Amino acid sequence: HSFGNMEKREDIKGSCFVKEAVDRLQREGYAVELMFFHNIDHKDLKYYQAQADIVVDQLFVGWHGSTGVECLALGLPVITYINPSVENYVKSQLKREIPFVSAMPQNIYEVLKEMINDIKGCKNLGIQAGKYAQKYHDYKVVAKRLSEIYEKLNMEGNADEYV
Repeated sequence: HSFGNMEKREDIKGSCFVKEAVDRLQREGYAVELMFFHNIDHKDLKYYQAQADIVVDQLFVGWHGSTGVECLALGLPVITYINPSVENYVKSQLKREIPFVSAMPQNIYEVLKEMINDIKGCKNLGIQAGKYAQKYHDYKVVAKRLSEIYEKLNMEGNADEYV
């Protein structure tokens, strides 16, 4: 779990709930360790992310952040709160299955515990996550899609509205 500019942005990711859940799991005898990073160089963060078994992105926003996408690309299972209406839109309109595990402050302990007890499932989710990241978040894919959007705007004569 990582957080940038925490002193300016307060706890917008739900870090206190993640810490509380991990503390509880440790008290119950689970061999878990919370790796929490704040104001660390991106290259150093990538090193630590690659060592994680499970990543918690955020528990409030309703969609993933850059940490979630970066960790998907590493083939890691990622927990983040996915707003049900956003999930429904992505599944019904975009025809995508989302490889994130959704959790909120109220159930992060249970979600973490379930994932820890299902290592095989976590590994499979990590494989799905890596494929999803390649398919939808690879820079070549994103650049191509952005180019298509710009072209469509130019063809419709609406490009000036976005300048």
